[in-house]
Amino acid sequence: MVDASRASILLVDDSDAELERLEQVLAPLAHPFLRARSGEDALALLLAHDVACVLLDVQMGGLDGFDVARLLDSQAHEHVPLVLLTELARDEAHVLRAYSRGRADYVLKPYDADTLRVRVQGMLDAHVRSSTPPAALDRVARHSFVEVERQRDRLHAFLMQSPAIINIFRGPEHTFDFVNTRFLQVLGDRAFVGRTVRDAQPELEGQGLYELLDEVYRTGEPFHGETVPVRIAAEAGASPVERYYTFTYQPLRSADGQVRGVGSFAFDVTEQVLARQRLEQLTRELGHNEEQLRAIIEGIHEHAIFLMSPEGIIESWNPGVERVKGYTAEEFVGKPFAMVFTPEDREKDLPGRELRDAARLGVYKGEGPRLRKDGTLFEADVVLQALRGEDGMLRGYVKVVRDVSKRRRAELERERLLRELSEAVRLRDGFLSIASHELKTPLTPLTLKLEALARRMAPSEADGTLLSRKDLDLMRRQVARLSNLVNDMLEVTSLGTGRIPMKRERVDLAALLREVVQRFLPEAERCGCVLSVEAPDVVVGPWDRLRLEQVIERLLSNALKYGAGKPVALSLVGEAERVWLVVRDRGIGFDPALSQRIFDKFERASSERHYGGLGLGLYFTRYIVQGLGGSISAEGRPNEGATFTVELPREQPAPG
Repeated sequence: MVDASRASILLVDDSDAELERLEQVLAPLAHPFLRARSGEDALALLLAHDVACVLLDVQMGGLDGFDVARLLDSQAHEHVPLVLLTELARDEAHVLRAYSRGRADYVLKPYDADTLRVRVQGMLDAHVRSSTPPAALDRVARHSFVEVERQRDRLHAFLMQSPAIINIFRGPEHTFDFVNTRFLQVLGDRAFVGRTVRDAQPELEGQGLYELLDEVYRTGEPFHGETVPVRIAAEAGASPVERYYTFTYQPLRSADGQVRGVGSFAFDVTEQVLARQRLEQLTRELGHNEEQLRAIIEGIHEHAIFLMSPEGIIESWNPGVERVKGYTAEEFVGKPFAMVFTPEDREKDLPGRELRDAARLGVYKGEGPRLRKDGTLFEADVVLQALRGEDGMLRGYVKVVRDVSKRRRAELERERLLRELSEAVRLRDGFLSIASHELKTPLTPLTLKLEALARRMAPSEADGTLLSRKDLDLMRRQVARLSNLVNDMLEVTSLGTGRIPMKRERVDLAALLREVVQRFLPEAERCGCVLSVEAPDVVVGPWDRLRLEQVIERLLSNALKYGAGKPVALSLVGEAERVWLVVRDRGIGFDPALSQRIFDKFERASSERHYGGLGLGLYFTRYIVQGLGGSISAEGRPNEGATFTVELPREQPAPG
């Protein structure tokens, strides 16, 4: 019979350096060694020698460690213990495959020498027991012995593959005797077997776990903890992180009933605990938000806000419902919301149409008459919002109703006032038009009479006559001023109707400019102004002669009025597509900030008291220039004069 206690240890690795290191580590076990550099060599040695256990490197070329293990099973060598050498970080799947075989163990690289010797020694002991049953046992006893060994191997495989975190402590110092795969996945690659819990897991100090183990070992009573927070290090030297565990410390007894150790069975329930805590927090927040929302809704009295079922049955009430509609909660909740519609709207199925539109579009908005409890009508602004769950199913509606009767009455009143104002403006413009024409009728013959009287009066008449030329000139100026005011009033009525007729024709602007200046020479002389004109011989364009004449007259009249005693210069520049007319005086000027406002209706840049007028001259001027497709601008500074520039196109603009 072969001496099982002297059986060989087979070392399998494709690295000579690793084979040498393994022999040095395992030399104290006093077993001979066999070396193999491949899976094929290992199988050959197994057939030729009595092998107590095999140390296999998982990752080798050709047949790897698992291929060798599978072939061992198929060739009836399943009784040979295996130790698989692997790296947990990269080969977690390998570890699971290893323990599915049953009689395999594993050691993590880089391995601890003492841990490896303990593991291999356990394998050797198991081999001796299975290979040399007591001589006194008969065939049935030997069969039972082998079956016990197999059952123990199955139990070992079950514990190693269990999803629970399992370890076994031995003795009162709680020395690690066994740890499973899940335990090492959680606590990392560090040596546990053969070390006490206080030595291997110092981060547990002060958390009460050492004391619990002591109590279970001393009393023999198990302990069960639910969702216990534990600060644990995922690897040696790492900072502890709080996790939650549900675990049991179970006393382990020997055949005589004495406690010899403690078994620990734990599950990491951190994710479940955090999820529950988050759910509890969300529930508290939701309750708080619901209370806030309820307080807000109940504090709103100007809006009726209520919830409805998908069928339109009212499910809630706020004080605004009573203020807007007149219903108490008892009278309102549980009723169909169609009760607040007029009979005519119910007959037209307006309530049903609102629900369908809100369900289809997400929201319905509208205005219309609604019924109060007392039967009176009010104008309502309505928003109906569909409420859907995460699955998209319709859960109900929320409706907000606001009484806009006051606003509606105000809108109707405003519309009435606008109509009345429009009519008043029409009547005013009609009156101004009639009054202007009536005033203009006697002014025309009066002007002609004064002109005839001036021509008949001899220049040498003495000032002592009944009517002097000075008096006559004064009357002519006043009549001219009155005539200008009447013309402005007529223009106001024209602009009020939005029309100033334009009669376009070929106009020589240069000739027209000289003609107007010639006509203003007497006025300029009276004002003490010297007029100068700089213009080409001919500047022709498609303009309205009368309107252009009015533009030149108003700009020149302004220059003489505000620039009295100073020279006034007029210039005309023509190019192929555009022309520019510039009128410049050296008078009182104006604030540059007013360069846009002076063209507005009834605006002026100087005191009405000193210069008079309606403030319409520049307004009419801009209106005419824009009507001809051009633009006008003004520049000025106080006491430095003013410059007005008119820009006109030489081609008639296309109708807009």
